[in-house]
This record gives sequence, structure tokens and C-alpha cells, in this order.
Amino acid sequence: MAKDKKFQIQEIRNGYGDKAYWRSVVLPSVSKKFHKRPKTCVLQLQRRWRDLLPRLREAGYEPARKHFVFGRNCPPVSVATDQRSYGCRLYKICPFCWGRHYTFKVWNHLMPVMFPAKNQLSTGGGVLLFRQSPRFSDLDQACTTAVNSRLTELNVLQKQGLVINGSFVFTFVGIHPDVEKWVTWRSGIALLGSPYKDQLKASNHPEYFPHVKKSQLVDLVVKAMPYPYSVFTAEPDRLVECLEATKSMRYLSFRGSLR
Repeated sequence: MAKDKKFQIQEIRNGYGDKAYWRSVVLPSVSKKFHKRPKTCVLQLQRRWRDLLPRLREAGYEPARKHFVFGRNCPPVSVATDQRSYGCRLYKICPFCWGRHYTFKVWNHLMPVMFPAKNQLSTGGGVLLFRQSPRFSDLDQACTTAVNSRLTELNVLQKQGLVINGSFVFTFVGIHPDVEKWVTWRSGIALLGSPYKDQLKASNHPEYFPHVKKSQLVDLVVKAMPYPYSVFTAEPDRLVECLEATKSMRYLSFRGSLR
């Protein structure tokens, strides 16, 4: 078997998109005692990911077998390292590919639309954050809900007469960290074409912001797109069952100006 690469971290990147990645993926996945030591955080996350791969392979997860070497050598995100490697493309579980494929993709779609030129505040009629995480005792039911209800919140908004210029919806099915249940996470950010009015009373209680700063957008992205760090503590058989059931599910979709 090929040797694991020993990445030497040369620089910690600290842009707004990087902050969104760190807060949604890295910090929740490592012990708090390391949070003020960013290089150690990355190495700890890499260790947890490398420890997970053989357990998934032994549990019969074919992508973990097929991409095992690439997975163990998947390059960290939001840091500069002394050597290069290829991403493993295990987007739905690898914390590094998750950042590349989901967190930064959303960030790169949002920024030019919300902050054109050198604007310090977002433009347009406002920003709406919506999220929901119902629990299910049956995996099939959780997956069915995820597939059939992807745009429920946006449809409610439009029926209330609100103009939506652009949006993204993020959906995944995961394992609840505390109980033997499945969670269907659904969330997103909608950019409105007109100011929000109090007439909207959706069951999901979306959060409205007339304008946001870039630092506030970090908070919204973190809330909308949390990495399911319970993958590190879940039983491998249950995790493989979840991954197999959702292998054809599209987690992220864009509409309107965010395409």
C-alpha cells in the first residue's frame, strides 16, 4: 500500500470563505482543546478521516476501497501545504472534499451576486435563511422526505408573494449523533427581490436579514451547511447503509441568479 503523505502546513488561510469552512467543518469535528491551534486542528481532522476509511472499507463500502489511497492522501482545505495531492472525491463524507465541493462552491456563487464590486453590504431585497432537520426512525422515509421536499420552503415563499431572485438548497440524510434515528437536513439561503414583510409565517420560521455584511454571511453559510461530523462516531455499518441509500441523491442545487 502506498505510504500516507505527511503534509507540512505552511500557511493558514483566513478569508471569509475559509472562515465558513473552518466553522462548519473543522472545528465541530475536533476537540475544543485544539481550537486555538489551527495546524493541530487540521492534523487531528486528517487523522480522524484516515481512521474512518479502513472501517468503511471493512464494512463493505466500495468507494472507500476504490479510492482508499486517494482518500488517505486527500489534501487539506484552507491551508497551504508543502506538497500536492489529488482530492479523493468522496464528497459526502470526506471533510476536505466536502469543503471544496459544497462550502466553497456555495460561497463562490453567493459572493459575486450579493457583493458586486466593492460593496460592503449585500444588495437586493434581503436575505432569507431557512433550515429544517426532521428526524425519522426509518431510513427509507428519511430519504423519501429529502427527495420529495427539497423546494418546499421556497414554494411557500413564492405562494406568499415574495420574489426570489436566486437561492440554493442544501439537503442530506445523516445519522443523528445521540439517538438511533436518521435526520433529513434541509436548508438554504434565498435572495429576495423585494423587502420581506411580516405576512410570511412559514412553519420553518426562516430568518430574514435586510442586508448582511460578509462576516454575517459566514454565519449564515455555517448554519445552512453543517458538515455531518457524526460520521466519525457512527457505527460503520449504519454509516454505509446511509451512504448507499443516498448515493444518487443530489445534495446541492442552485436556482435563479445563484446558478
